[in-house]
Amino acid sequence: MSTSSATATSAATPARPQEGTPRDRWPEDLFYRGDYHDLHAADRPSLYCRWDAGGLDVGAIHFGEVGAGVWRSPARGTFAGLAWRADRPLHEASEFVRVVETRLRDRGARRLEVVLPPLGHDLQRVSDQVQVLSELGWGVARTEVDEIIPVDEVPLETRMERGNAKRLRKCRRDGFHAAVLEPDELPSVYSTLVASRVARGWRLSMDLPRMHDMQRLYPDRVVLFGVRAGDQLAASAFCLRLSERVLYVFAWGHLPVFHAWSPVVALAEAIHDHCRAAGVQHLDLGTCPSDQPGLVRFKRGLGASGSLKVTMAKDLT
Repeated sequence: MSTSSATATSAATPARPQEGTPRDRWPEDLFYRGDYHDLHAADRPSLYCRWDAGGLDVGAIHFGEVGAGVWRSPARGTFAGLAWRADRPLHEASEFVRVVETRLRDRGARRLEVVLPPLGHDLQRVSDQVQVLSELGWGVARTEVDEIIPVDEVPLETRMERGNAKRLRKCRRDGFHAAVLEPDELPSVYSTLVASRVARGWRLSMDLPRMHDMQRLYPDRVVLFGVRAGDQLAASAFCLRLSERVLYVFAWGHLPVFHAWSPVVALAEAIHDHCRAAGVQHLDLGTCPSDQPGLVRFKRGLGASGSLKVTMAKDLT
Protein backbone atom coordinates (compact mmCIF):
# COMPACT_ATOMS: atom_id res chain seq x y z
CA MET A 1 0.00 0.00 0.00
CA SER A 2 1.28 3.44 -0.88
CA THR A 3 1.27 5.99 1.95
CA SER A 4 1.90 9.71 2.12
CA SER A 5 1.44 12.88 4.10
CA ALA A 6 0.75 16.40 2.93
CA THR A 7 0.83 19.85 4.46
CA ALA A 8 -1.00 23.06 3.59
CA THR A 9 -2.24 26.16 5.37
CA SER A 10 -5.68 27.73 5.17
CA ALA A 11 -5.76 31.51 5.13
CA ALA A 12 -8.58 31.53 7.66
CA THR A 13 -7.64 28.65 9.95
CA PRO A 14 -4.33 26.80 10.24
CA ALA A 15 -5.07 23.41 8.67
CA ARG A 16 -3.28 20.57 6.97
CA PRO A 17 -4.01 17.19 5.44
CA GLN A 18 -2.92 14.23 7.54
CA GLU A 19 -2.81 10.60 6.54
CA GLY A 20 -4.15 7.68 8.54
CA THR A 21 -7.08 6.58 10.61
CA PRO A 22 -9.00 9.42 12.33
CA ARG A 23 -8.31 10.11 15.96
CA ASP A 24 -11.96 9.94 17.00
CA ARG A 25 -15.25 8.52 15.74
CA TRP A 26 -15.54 11.07 12.94
CA PRO A 27 -16.49 10.63 10.15
CA GLU A 28 -19.44 8.71 11.50
CA ASP A 29 -20.50 7.38 8.09
CA LEU A 30 -18.86 3.99 7.55
CA PHE A 31 -17.66 4.36 3.97
CA TYR A 32 -15.70 7.54 4.78
CA ARG A 33 -13.75 6.10 7.68
CA GLY A 34 -10.03 5.42 7.65
CA ASP A 35 -10.39 1.95 9.14
CA TYR A 36 -12.85 1.00 6.39
CA HIS A 37 -10.36 2.28 3.81
CA ASP A 38 -7.53 0.32 5.44
CA LEU A 39 -9.58 -2.88 5.29
CA HIS A 40 -9.70 -2.68 1.50
CA ALA A 41 -6.35 -1.00 0.79
CA ALA A 42 -3.81 -3.78 1.22
CA ASP A 43 -3.88 -4.94 -2.42
CA ARG A 44 -3.43 -1.60 -4.19
CA PRO A 45 -1.75 1.83 -3.95
CA SER A 46 -4.02 4.00 -1.84
CA LEU A 47 -4.29 7.30 -0.01
CA TYR A 48 -6.37 8.38 2.98
CA CYS A 49 -6.22 12.07 3.94
CA ARG A 50 -7.71 14.02 6.83
CA TRP A 51 -8.04 17.81 6.97
CA ASP A 52 -6.75 18.91 10.35
CA ALA A 53 -7.84 22.29 11.74
CA GLY A 54 -6.53 23.14 15.19
CA GLY A 55 -6.31 19.48 16.23
CA LEU A 56 -9.80 18.65 14.93
CA ASP A 57 -10.48 16.50 11.88
CA VAL A 58 -12.89 18.48 9.71
CA GLY A 59 -12.53 16.69 6.39
CA ALA A 60 -11.57 13.27 5.03
CA ILE A 61 -11.25 11.56 1.68
CA HIS A 62 -9.67 8.35 0.40
CA PHE A 63 -8.64 7.00 -2.99
CA GLY A 64 -7.29 3.74 -4.36
CA GLU A 65 -5.81 2.91 -7.75
CA VAL A 66 -8.31 0.85 -9.78
CA GLY A 67 -6.44 0.86 -13.10
CA ALA A 68 -3.27 2.24 -14.64
CA GLY A 69 -3.27 5.89 -13.54
CA VAL A 70 -6.94 5.79 -12.49
CA TRP A 71 -7.67 6.46 -8.79
CA ARG A 72 -11.18 6.19 -7.40
CA SER A 73 -12.96 7.08 -4.19
CA PRO A 74 -13.78 4.44 -3.11
CA ALA A 75 -11.60 1.76 -4.69
CA ARG A 76 -14.02 -0.75 -3.15
CA GLY A 77 -17.46 0.04 -1.83
CA THR A 78 -20.67 1.58 -3.03
CA PHE A 79 -19.75 5.26 -2.50
CA ALA A 80 -17.38 7.61 -0.69
CA GLY A 81 -16.03 10.99 -1.70
CA LEU A 82 -15.50 13.95 0.59
CA ALA A 83 -16.53 13.86 4.24
CA TRP A 84 -16.80 17.43 5.53
CA ARG A 85 -18.11 18.91 8.77
CA ALA A 86 -21.19 20.99 8.08
CA ASP A 87 -19.97 23.93 10.17
CA ARG A 88 -16.79 24.44 8.13
CA PRO A 89 -16.69 26.73 5.05
CA LEU A 90 -16.64 25.06 1.65
CA HIS A 91 -13.67 27.10 0.42
CA GLU A 92 -11.55 25.08 2.87
CA ALA A 93 -12.96 21.89 1.36
CA SER A 94 -11.87 23.13 -2.06
CA GLU A 95 -8.36 23.78 -0.75
CA PHE A 96 -8.26 20.30 0.75
CA VAL A 97 -9.30 18.66 -2.53
CA ARG A 98 -6.70 20.67 -4.47
CA VAL A 99 -3.94 19.42 -2.18
CA VAL A 100 -5.15 15.83 -2.48
CA GLU A 101 -5.23 16.16 -6.29
CA THR A 102 -1.59 17.30 -6.23
CA ARG A 103 -0.52 14.40 -4.06
CA LEU A 104 -2.29 11.91 -6.31
CA ARG A 105 -0.77 13.48 -9.42
CA ASP A 106 2.66 13.06 -7.80
CA ARG A 107 1.87 9.34 -7.48
CA GLY A 108 1.16 8.97 -11.15
CA ALA A 109 -2.60 9.53 -11.14
CA ARG A 110 -3.91 10.69 -14.51
CA ARG A 111 -7.62 10.42 -13.81
CA LEU A 112 -9.60 10.75 -10.58
CA GLU A 113 -13.12 9.48 -9.94
CA VAL A 114 -15.43 9.99 -6.97
CA VAL A 115 -18.58 7.91 -6.50
CA LEU A 116 -20.93 10.12 -4.50
CA PRO A 117 -23.70 8.91 -2.16
CA PRO A 118 -27.26 8.85 -3.49
CA LEU A 119 -28.96 12.21 -3.19
CA GLY A 120 -31.58 10.59 -0.97
CA HIS A 121 -29.07 9.96 1.80
CA ASP A 122 -28.35 13.63 2.45
CA LEU A 123 -29.32 16.12 -0.24
CA GLN A 124 -27.38 19.04 1.26
CA ARG A 125 -24.13 17.14 1.78
CA VAL A 126 -24.13 15.59 -1.67
CA SER A 127 -25.01 18.93 -3.25
CA ASP A 128 -22.07 20.55 -1.45
CA GLN A 129 -19.72 17.89 -2.81
CA VAL A 130 -20.97 18.40 -6.35
CA GLN A 131 -20.48 22.16 -5.99
CA VAL A 132 -16.94 21.87 -4.62
CA LEU A 133 -15.84 19.37 -7.25
CA SER A 134 -17.52 21.21 -10.14
CA GLU A 135 -15.73 24.43 -9.28
CA LEU A 136 -12.42 22.51 -9.40
CA GLY A 137 -13.07 21.25 -12.92
CA TRP A 138 -14.68 17.90 -12.19
CA GLY A 139 -17.54 16.70 -14.38
CA VAL A 140 -20.24 14.05 -14.30
CA ALA A 141 -18.84 10.76 -15.61
CA ARG A 142 -21.67 8.36 -14.83
CA THR A 143 -25.13 8.34 -13.30
CA GLU A 144 -27.03 5.52 -11.61
CA VAL A 145 -30.32 5.26 -9.77
CA ASP A 146 -30.28 3.97 -6.22
CA GLU A 147 -33.43 2.48 -4.66
CA ILE A 148 -34.33 3.72 -1.17
CA ILE A 149 -37.30 2.91 1.05
CA PRO A 150 -38.21 5.72 3.47
CA VAL A 151 -38.52 4.66 7.08
CA ASP A 152 -41.25 6.29 9.15
CA GLU A 153 -44.42 5.28 10.96
CA VAL A 154 -45.89 3.67 7.81
CA PRO A 155 -45.48 -0.15 7.86
CA LEU A 156 -43.78 -1.64 4.85
CA GLU A 157 -46.78 -3.81 3.96
CA THR A 158 -48.75 -0.62 3.40
CA ARG A 159 -46.10 0.65 0.96
CA MET A 160 -45.92 -2.59 -1.03
CA GLU A 161 -47.70 -3.18 -4.28
CA ARG A 162 -50.51 -5.72 -4.16
CA GLY A 163 -48.49 -8.66 -5.50
CA ASN A 164 -45.76 -8.33 -2.89
CA ALA A 165 -48.31 -7.92 -0.11
CA LYS A 166 -49.87 -11.23 -1.23
CA ARG A 167 -46.43 -12.91 -1.15
CA LEU A 168 -45.87 -11.56 2.34
CA ARG A 169 -49.18 -13.00 3.56
CA LYS A 170 -48.36 -16.35 1.91
CA CYS A 171 -45.08 -16.50 3.84
CA ARG A 172 -46.89 -15.77 7.08
CA ARG A 173 -49.62 -18.30 6.34
CA ASP A 174 -47.09 -21.04 5.61
CA GLY A 175 -45.13 -20.46 8.80
CA PHE A 176 -42.10 -18.53 7.51
CA HIS A 177 -40.45 -16.45 10.23
CA ALA A 178 -38.18 -13.45 9.57
CA ALA A 179 -35.85 -12.01 12.21
CA VAL A 180 -32.44 -10.55 13.02
CA LEU A 181 -29.88 -13.35 13.20
CA GLU A 182 -27.00 -13.89 15.60
CA PRO A 183 -23.49 -12.95 14.39
CA ASP A 184 -22.32 -16.57 14.45
CA GLU A 185 -24.86 -17.39 11.75
CA LEU A 186 -22.82 -15.51 9.15
CA PRO A 187 -21.61 -18.70 7.37
CA SER A 188 -25.23 -19.79 6.84
CA VAL A 189 -26.15 -16.30 5.65
CA TYR A 190 -23.26 -16.36 3.21
CA SER A 191 -24.13 -19.82 1.87
CA THR A 192 -27.71 -18.73 1.19
CA LEU A 193 -26.55 -15.58 -0.59
CA VAL A 194 -24.10 -17.52 -2.77
CA ALA A 195 -26.78 -20.08 -3.72
CA SER A 196 -29.16 -17.29 -4.63
CA ARG A 197 -26.53 -15.58 -6.79
CA VAL A 198 -25.44 -18.77 -8.56
CA ALA A 199 -29.05 -19.55 -9.51
CA ARG A 200 -29.21 -16.19 -11.32
CA GLY A 201 -25.76 -16.36 -12.89
CA TRP A 202 -24.41 -13.65 -10.60
CA ARG A 203 -21.52 -13.55 -8.16
CA LEU A 204 -21.16 -12.11 -4.68
CA SER A 205 -18.62 -9.28 -4.60
CA MET A 206 -17.50 -9.95 -1.01
CA ASP A 207 -16.19 -13.33 0.14
CA LEU A 208 -16.78 -14.90 3.54
CA PRO A 209 -13.38 -13.94 5.07
CA ARG A 210 -13.98 -10.30 4.12
CA MET A 211 -17.46 -10.46 5.66
CA HIS A 212 -15.90 -11.85 8.84
CA ASP A 213 -13.43 -8.94 8.82
CA MET A 214 -16.30 -6.47 8.52
CA GLN A 215 -18.11 -8.17 11.36
CA ARG A 216 -15.01 -8.14 13.56
CA LEU A 217 -14.27 -4.47 12.93
CA TYR A 218 -17.87 -3.25 13.06
CA PRO A 219 -19.89 -5.54 15.35
CA ASP A 220 -22.52 -2.83 15.84
CA ARG A 221 -22.81 -2.00 12.13
CA VAL A 222 -23.08 -5.43 10.50
CA VAL A 223 -26.64 -6.72 10.87
CA LEU A 224 -27.72 -10.16 9.64
CA PHE A 225 -31.31 -11.06 8.79
CA GLY A 226 -32.93 -14.33 7.87
CA VAL A 227 -36.22 -16.00 7.00
CA ARG A 228 -36.68 -19.53 8.32
CA ALA A 229 -38.99 -22.18 6.94
CA GLY A 230 -38.98 -24.58 9.84
CA ASP A 231 -35.31 -25.23 10.62
CA GLN A 232 -34.08 -24.18 7.18
CA LEU A 233 -32.77 -20.74 6.33
CA ALA A 234 -34.83 -19.87 3.26
CA ALA A 235 -33.55 -16.31 2.75
CA SER A 236 -30.87 -14.09 4.25
CA ALA A 237 -29.44 -10.58 4.12
CA PHE A 238 -26.09 -9.00 4.97
CA CYS A 239 -26.68 -5.35 5.92
CA LEU A 240 -24.50 -2.44 6.99
CA ARG A 241 -25.51 0.40 9.29
CA LEU A 242 -23.75 3.12 7.36
CA SER A 243 -24.77 5.88 9.76
CA GLU A 244 -27.49 6.78 12.20
CA ARG A 245 -29.68 7.62 9.19
CA VAL A 246 -28.97 4.81 6.72
CA LEU A 247 -29.07 1.02 6.67
CA TYR A 248 -27.67 -0.49 3.47
CA VAL A 249 -28.62 -3.92 2.17
CA PHE A 250 -25.31 -5.13 0.78
CA ALA A 251 -26.84 -8.41 -0.37
CA TRP A 252 -30.00 -10.44 0.07
CA GLY A 253 -31.49 -13.49 -1.56
CA HIS A 254 -33.36 -16.76 -1.12
CA LEU A 255 -32.66 -20.40 -1.88
CA PRO A 256 -34.02 -21.38 -5.30
CA VAL A 257 -36.25 -24.09 -3.78
CA PHE A 258 -38.28 -21.34 -2.06
CA HIS A 259 -38.83 -19.23 -5.17
CA ALA A 260 -42.61 -19.77 -5.10
CA TRP A 261 -42.81 -17.90 -1.77
CA SER A 262 -40.39 -15.07 -2.65
CA PRO A 263 -39.27 -14.91 1.01
CA VAL A 264 -37.15 -11.82 0.32
CA VAL A 265 -40.43 -9.93 0.66
CA ALA A 266 -40.75 -11.16 4.26
CA LEU A 267 -37.07 -10.37 4.72
CA ALA A 268 -37.67 -6.79 3.56
CA GLU A 269 -40.44 -6.35 6.10
CA ALA A 270 -38.20 -7.59 8.93
CA ILE A 271 -35.40 -5.24 7.88
CA HIS A 272 -37.81 -2.31 7.64
CA ASP A 273 -39.25 -3.10 11.08
CA HIS A 274 -35.70 -3.19 12.48
CA CYS A 275 -34.99 0.21 10.93
CA ARG A 276 -38.15 1.70 12.45
CA ALA A 277 -37.14 0.43 15.90
CA ALA A 278 -33.53 1.62 15.51
CA GLY A 279 -34.34 5.15 14.31
CA VAL A 280 -33.02 4.63 10.78
CA GLN A 281 -34.50 7.02 8.20
CA HIS A 282 -33.44 5.42 4.91
CA LEU A 283 -33.35 1.74 3.94
CA ASP A 284 -30.98 1.61 0.96
CA LEU A 285 -31.53 -1.33 -1.41
CA GLY A 286 -28.70 -0.35 -3.75
CA THR A 287 -28.63 0.26 -7.49
CA CYS A 288 -29.89 -2.01 -10.26
CA PRO A 289 -28.12 -2.74 -13.55
CA SER A 290 -29.87 -1.05 -16.46
CA ASP A 291 -30.33 -4.41 -18.19
CA GLN A 292 -32.39 -5.77 -15.28
CA PRO A 293 -35.66 -3.80 -15.30
CA GLY A 294 -37.37 -6.60 -13.39
CA LEU A 295 -35.12 -5.97 -10.40
CA VAL A 296 -36.06 -2.28 -10.45
CA ARG A 297 -39.76 -3.21 -10.55
CA PHE A 298 -39.29 -5.61 -7.64
CA LYS A 299 -37.59 -3.04 -5.41
CA ARG A 300 -40.10 -0.34 -6.23
CA GLY A 301 -42.86 -2.85 -5.64
CA LEU A 302 -41.51 -3.10 -2.09
CA GLY A 303 -41.97 0.65 -1.64
CA ALA A 304 -38.61 2.00 -2.83
CA SER A 305 -38.13 5.16 -4.85
CA GLY A 306 -35.28 6.06 -7.17
CA SER A 307 -32.53 8.42 -6.01
CA LEU A 308 -29.85 9.80 -8.33
CA LYS A 309 -26.30 8.61 -7.68
CA VAL A 310 -23.50 10.44 -9.50
CA THR A 311 -19.88 9.60 -10.25
CA MET A 312 -17.69 12.65 -10.92
CA ALA A 313 -14.30 12.56 -12.60
CA LYS A 314 -11.35 14.77 -13.48
CA ASP A 315 -8.47 14.20 -15.87
CA LEU A 316 -5.22 15.51 -14.41
CA THR A 317 -2.74 17.30 -16.66
